[in-house]
Amino acid sequence: MSDERTTLAMRSLAFRLIQDRLKDADSENRRAVAEAFPVKDRAVVWLPLNGEDVEVGHVRKDPGSKTASVVSMTELIDWCEANYPTEVEEYQPAPVTRVRPAFLDKLLAQAKADGAAVDPRTGEVVPGIDVRQGDPKILVVGGKTNEAKAALVEALRSDPYALQSLLQLPAVGA
Repeated sequence: MSDERTTLAMRSLAFRLIQDRLKDADSENRRAVAEAFPVKDRAVVWLPLNGEDVEVGHVRKDPGSKTASVVSMTELIDWCEANYPTEVEEYQPAPVTRVRPAFLDKLLAQAKADGAAVDPRTGEVVPGIDVRQGDPKILVVGGKTNEAKAALVEALRSDPYALQSLLQLPAVGA
């Protein structure tokens, strides 16, 4: 194997190690952020660059997405037939009873917005529709400017062990 090929192979293996360690470190850090941050919390990071503070990005914990879905079409059709009979139709070619798609979309959108499936006219719970709140999400938004990137690079450069610590690499000679 040539020296160039050996060097390229070694670099490839090193990048693979760094990617694996980075993925593990990022997952662990996101778990820590999820525990430390309340939902809708945001932390902005400022770092010095050339005597001025530069916003290098922020981290926030957003609430999970709300979803509304039909869990029992039979119950929903029965309820629609009793309360909104014009919103139930026979669908062809094979005769299938269904809630009109536009009305179903409206019911699901309203349930998602309200956090529960409730008839707006009567306040009655609409059977057959379930609303769920997803798990919170951690968003990491890095600064897009050259100054933001430069400030972060400079902060990492100023600590010779910063990357080693972040990637949980053993100390040299350990």
